[in-house]
Amino acid sequence: MLKTLGATGPAPFVKIPGLSKWSYNVALFFEKDAISTRLSYNGRSSFLNGNFFNPSGKFVGGEGTLKVVRLDYSFNYTPVPAITLTVDATNLLATPFNNYRQYAPDAYYPRDIRDEGRYYGLGARFRF
Repeated sequence: MLKTLGATGPAPFVKIPGLSKWSYNVALFFEKDAISTRLSYNGRSSFLNGNFFNPSGKFVGGEGTLKVVRLDYSFNYTPVPAITLTVDATNLLATPFNNYRQYAPDAYYPRDIRDEGRYYGLGARFRF
């Protein structure tokens, strides 16, 4: 059992800011002849951004971020060796980014909610 100097019980577990319990990535790829495509899903569970303490060291609140997930897709077509045409779509799920502020054990309010939206792109790459 881990003890701190002068403590009468075990040391408390403290969440590490910026660290999620779960982080995951899954990607599917397909390539054949002139076509290549990719679908990727990634995410992380909620995490702590930081804690706030008063001058006497008593916990007075914290800030965290809710679960974050993304789904991206890419398609490439190479009609001739010197040219590749691309179609990209990012953040297809368009789930909002949510930060919250906790000011009591079971009380919190939203602090930062961002709708990051979906993004689509068309492109061409040339090789000389």
